[in-house]
Amino acid sequence: MQALTVACAVGPALAGLAVLVAVEEELVPGMVRPTCHDPATVQFILVGRILPVLIWAGGLVLLGRFSLATAIRVADGRSATAAMRRSWTLTRAARSRTTGL
Repeated sequence: MQALTVACAVGPALAGLAVLVAVEEELVPGMVRPTCHDPATVQFILVGRILPVLIWAGGLVLLGRFSLATAIRVADGRSATAAMRRSWTLTRAARSRTTGL
């Protein structure tokens, strides 16, 4: 169950890393990496620094939403997918409380 929960969060983690690699390898068209003497452009700041952080934050939200799945599986004896669905339903209105779990 915990491996399934982590697998749901690995997608956003790898996607954020892929954005960083694409920016570092200059695969993003029109993106100019700043040098020591040139300031960072707005596009570089948005795509190269803020976008990966937002993607990773989405992964943390998924971890928070599925944080109760293991407890539900043990307590209720449900299947893994049913426990994940129930965890998603229970944490829908309690995002601020479940983020710290």
